[in-house]
Amino acid sequence: MAKKFYDWIGANIHYSYTVEYSTIRNISDDCRTRGYGDCGQVSLLFITLCRLNGIPARWQSGWRVVPGSECPHDWAEIYLAPYGWVPVDPTMSVWAVHGATALTPRERREVRDFYFGGLDPWRMAANCDHCQSLSPPKNSFRSDDVDFQRGELECGSRNIYFNHFSYPLNAVELPAAHSAAR
Repeated sequence: MAKKFYDWIGANIHYSYTVEYSTIRNISDDCRTRGYGDCGQVSLLFITLCRLNGIPARWQSGWRVVPGSECPHDWAEIYLAPYGWVPVDPTMSVWAVHGATALTPRERREVRDFYFGGLDPWRMAANCDHCQSLSPPKNSFRSDDVDFQRGELECGSRNIYFNHFSYPLNAVELPAAHSAAR
């Protein structure tokens, strides 16, 4: 059933940047009714469909850290006994169906199917839940009350929104270790 939700999202939802999550009353329904969303909205739609049908599902967010291209990214996990929590990236289903136009239809299916249970090695997980309280709590309005992958800053009682500060995040691919034993 979860795979059917994943495939449906890939076929029917398009990727688009969107407004801040805190301004949307129901994120998953907004994504479904508009037919588009960003990685977090698409993941929350998948999580909602799974949970409504008795499939344990949770949020996972962090960064996609391909050397030279680091960006925040959200995906999902579903619980499959006896395997435990299995990654599912519905955004990659959307990309494989609508964005991977240089690939053959068979290659696009392979990419789509890979991200239902597999992840590329370029992930850095930051948190596995959403809409959580901060400890210690902020004195000011939160920049993002759903996700936390960029962090939150404030000075006194003033929020410092994410586009008003910067920090380095540089991914470096390490060479493969060579075995000493031959």
